[in-house]
Amino acid sequence: MKTLFNLLFVLSLAAGINNSHAAEVSYKRPSFFKGNREMHRVLQAALNRVSPGSKLERIEQITYAGTQEKSYAFVSYRSDKGIGKMVIQKQLLAGNKVAFSSVYCDGTGCDCQVTTVIGSDGGVKTGCSCSSCTMMVSNIATP
Repeated sequence: MKTLFNLLFVLSLAAGINNSHAAEVSYKRPSFFKGNREMHRVLQAALNRVSPGSKLERIEQITYAGTQEKSYAFVSYRSDKGIGKMVIQKQLLAGNKVAFSSVYCDGTGCDCQVTTVIGSDGGVKTGCSCSSCTMMVSNIATP
């Protein structure tokens, strides 16, 4: 069974949405990120959780899914330490506050990647590509 994450990347590539530099990548869905500055800040903060001290060099791809209450950005990126994928979750809280968290996989023995499946009920399930991977979920501080 193919994961939605990989399917979204293939569809986006077929549509020609392959932007190269973080400054050039549009946030494409204003309801997720307020703008390119917030997008870059959130992704860099998430990368710092995955690989402390890493510098985000390029955002290769971003695709989106979700509901009004909880949305997801599926991100393919390049840092000074290599390429990777992560999922950013945005949740609307009481008082119109927003909380971001990142989901990524880490481990040895395989190329650990985040996998995502959206069920027929609209629920989003995330996991890791290999059983030897560990899924990590981290809150991202927002100003």
